[in-house]
Amino acid sequence: MNATLPFYSIRLRWGLRIFCLLVGTAALMGWVSVSHPQSREPAPSYFQSMTWRSIGPFRGGRVVAVAGIASDPQTYYFGGVGGGVFKTTNGGTTWTNVSDGYFSTSSVGAIALAPSNPKVVYVGMGEHSIRGTTLSHGDGVYKSSDAGKSWVHLGLEATRVISRIRINPTNPDVVYIAAQGTPYVPSDARGVFRSKDGGKTWEKTLFVNDVTGPADLAMDMKNPQILYAAMWDHQRKPWNLRSGGRASGVYKTVDGGDSWQKIVQGLPKVMGRIGITISADPNRLYALVECNPNGGLYRSDDAGKSWKLVNSSWDLISRPWYYMRLEGDPADSDIIWIMNSQVYRSVDGGKTFSRVNIAHPDEHDIWINPKTPNTLIIGNDGGATVSFDGGRTWSTQQNQPTGQFYRVNVDDRFPYWVYGGQQDSTTVGIPSATEHGTITERDWYPVGGGESGFVDFDKRDPSLIYAGSWGGQITEFDQSRKYAREMMAYPKIGFGLALRERKYRFNYNAPIVVSRHDKKVIYHAAQKLLRTEDRGISWTEVSPDLTRPTDKTQGIGGGPFWPEGEIYDTITYVAESPHDRKVLWTGSDDGVIALTRDGGGTWQRFSLPGLSDALINEIEVSPHDPATAYVAASRYKFNDYRPQIFKTNNFGQSWERIVDGISAESWSRVVREDPKRKGLLYAGTETGVFVSLDDGKHWESLQLNMPVTPITDLQVHDADLVVSTLGRGFWILDDVSTLQQISGSFDSGSPHLFQPRVAFRTNIGGGGGGIEDEQSAGTNSPAGAILTFYVPSEGVVTIEILSSSGEIIRRYSSQQEQGRQPSLKIKPGMNRLVWDLRHELLSQVRGAPGLFRMGGRLVKPGTYAVRLTASDKTLSAPLEVRLDPRWNVPAEGFAQQDQLLVAIEHDVAELNHDVLEIRNVREQIDTLMKRNPSASVTTAGKDLSSKLELVEDALIQKNPSGGQRAVVEPSRLSSHFNFLHVSVNQVIPEVTQGEKDLYVELSKEFAGYKAQLANLLTTDLVAFNQLLTKEGISEVVRVSSRGNQ
Repeated sequence: MNATLPFYSIRLRWGLRIFCLLVGTAALMGWVSVSHPQSREPAPSYFQSMTWRSIGPFRGGRVVAVAGIASDPQTYYFGGVGGGVFKTTNGGTTWTNVSDGYFSTSSVGAIALAPSNPKVVYVGMGEHSIRGTTLSHGDGVYKSSDAGKSWVHLGLEATRVISRIRINPTNPDVVYIAAQGTPYVPSDARGVFRSKDGGKTWEKTLFVNDVTGPADLAMDMKNPQILYAAMWDHQRKPWNLRSGGRASGVYKTVDGGDSWQKIVQGLPKVMGRIGITISADPNRLYALVECNPNGGLYRSDDAGKSWKLVNSSWDLISRPWYYMRLEGDPADSDIIWIMNSQVYRSVDGGKTFSRVNIAHPDEHDIWINPKTPNTLIIGNDGGATVSFDGGRTWSTQQNQPTGQFYRVNVDDRFPYWVYGGQQDSTTVGIPSATEHGTITERDWYPVGGGESGFVDFDKRDPSLIYAGSWGGQITEFDQSRKYAREMMAYPKIGFGLALRERKYRFNYNAPIVVSRHDKKVIYHAAQKLLRTEDRGISWTEVSPDLTRPTDKTQGIGGGPFWPEGEIYDTITYVAESPHDRKVLWTGSDDGVIALTRDGGGTWQRFSLPGLSDALINEIEVSPHDPATAYVAASRYKFNDYRPQIFKTNNFGQSWERIVDGISAESWSRVVREDPKRKGLLYAGTETGVFVSLDDGKHWESLQLNMPVTPITDLQVHDADLVVSTLGRGFWILDDVSTLQQISGSFDSGSPHLFQPRVAFRTNIGGGGGGIEDEQSAGTNSPAGAILTFYVPSEGVVTIEILSSSGEIIRRYSSQQEQGRQPSLKIKPGMNRLVWDLRHELLSQVRGAPGLFRMGGRLVKPGTYAVRLTASDKTLSAPLEVRLDPRWNVPAEGFAQQDQLLVAIEHDVAELNHDVLEIRNVREQIDTLMKRNPSASVTTAGKDLSSKLELVEDALIQKNPSGGQRAVVEPSRLSSHFNFLHVSVNQVIPEVTQGEKDLYVELSKEFAGYKAQLANLLTTDLVAFNQLLTKEGISEVVRVSSRGNQ
């Protein structure tokens, strides 16, 4: 239907949307007195009527763990590094998260399905590709026994990073965990763990030392007593990655892990990260070995006794700490697949390789179906992708909402747009809402910069967007021309150089700030703060080095084999005061907070109490007080996962830690103060969102339906809370104005109606009308006015919308009224209703058109009142309705539209009344005919009934049918009126001459039928009743009825 009538889903969609969204919530539990913080419950609370919505983009993020089912080539799992576990049952066409609500962390390092019972799934948490910028810790092992429907936690929390899981092919209770362990500090919680009882208990069977853990684990599926562990001697510090040492090596067990032997013959004495796999021939093993020299692909043809280097190509082992996964073909021992920046495949035992084309680079994991080796799944930096033809074609990765975003920004357009840089992809500008029901790939686009940068602009006029990427890259993106211009301060790439040799040290996520006081002023931060006033043609240093570099932190960033890209002693955040353009704050990754109050002439330095080396991830200058600032810091790179949020109210002279109520391992990433209410704070942490109503003294979870995922940044736009995540894209919490209004005097024993925010008459928002699968599209904003109210107990509740003159134009009730079903579903506590800005719907009669059924007419912009009646109390609040600000329509345009709509509705109401009267009379005649009256009565009755039927058939369809059969049925007058109403009832009131002319025509036609009906009811019916009286039969009585029938 949409293909032949495109206007149906665009111009008429608002006319067809006649239902409102109602969200009922669990009971509100009052905010506990601050004098008893320990007695506070985490939920539910004031905000439990709210719901987060994902806007996407549906573009996959990094995946390092995949698995499939040998007997079911349509079913696969993948683990996002910040998004949990997803499952497809249709070969990758759609993916559904199966871990939300069960997992306490979100970074998946390993997935395995029991070969003997694929309903048994084990998941190991913590990404094993240990990036310095996006690494999230894990909390051990989870298990599902019902194919992902539910999960239980099996412990091993302290392992932090799990790289591989192997399960006995005949006994799903025998499982091995390769616990790579935390990369940051020495820890005994690493090694190979074994369970023989399905994860109830664990024993460590292989341990080398406290900085060496298994990066890979292979099991001989023909003899599961044989396993090979690839142990990795490594440690990551904020300024350095050591990948390799004498403890790295390959270990073998032939007794199921009771004992292990290190294999050394043919392998280098000092190695880094190793990947290992067993081929179709259990005597042939392949190992990728990080080393320099002598690194590459090694092969053993004697079950690991001896090894030889068969391929030393750098392509196979580049950036070894990030890749080093390989897999042997289950049917041919000469075929080997290697995951690196690209997919490589050998068919000659590793001597030569060819590149396999795939949509996204940076490959991390592969699972090959042991029964049909041409069926496989690969996880890479762009998500998971399935192939059924050996890698010639792949399923899309544009259906996975697992993007990793470092920051989020919003503009002031209508609707507002959301911006950020997605790791391993591009920047994105995406609307917060659309006019076509969902938010899809066609709605967003890159805006310059790259994967890791800040994005900023003049919020009132985002025509020029400034976005960054690694290495100090920064571009100016011209929205009108879709062109990005480079404007680096000093465009020299420093790969391989010691940090002390670089002019500028830019963080991977280097700050960019466009001054809110003067959009010509742009800041970009390295170890010094840089400023341009000519759009990057020239840059000025406006600060000294605002970090604390030392000799040990200014080296090449890696070893012992390769220098790495670690950049340390950098500025990580810049905040310009909204009160004074000369006041600037900076924070660094080595714990320095700096402040200038004279535009960079002089600087003060501060350190947070006890956190001299913390990462200062974000600084928020209070929009209400120039001297107050909030800081979100972290020490996760020192294996310290505690939240660290601080506040100063004297320009940094003293600091107070404010984290009471935030989970112990929810290390902090961002804190913001609501611009409309002082002391209302929002915090984003590694595991979720928190809110404080008392300036940080106490915090409470604001997670609601948000999945567990790292919250990297958040912005408050009017009354919407917008967040970026490191694994689930962007999310929006619509309308937090309730929180902006709550005070300590809130009476939880009485009803309360919150002041609704301004509502817009617009075609933006609402669901329906989209053509994409909802599973691969972002959720649109609610369409209409969001009404939030509190009721202390169950009972009858009504919500009424009143015009400025006091007329009730819409009514919702929790009980049945006048034959109508309840339109409110109420629970004690906070409730939320979305009024669609329409008058009451007209009652419909049987046979009314279904395809183009009219809804209530849209209200005109103006001031209305909301009235809540509950618990014998009546409360009211004003509500302002405005037109979409993109349009400028004179008041007479709305008046003309409303006048025509009222006229149409009057005629439709009269038509419905006439139809009901016809049916009432005919039913009485039909009942009379069943009594076998005289021939004269029978003849007269049938004649009158036939004449009435002809009129009814002209007014409305006698035999209504569902679906789209209406397009082949002759339209009746009712359909014409309804379609005209839908056509006129548009957001922008532009009544056409054709609509006016049609109404005149339909009114004349209706008048003719009314005259016919009047004659039948006043002449023919009277004559018929006289005949009935003559024969002693009760008359047919005219009964006026306007109810549904």
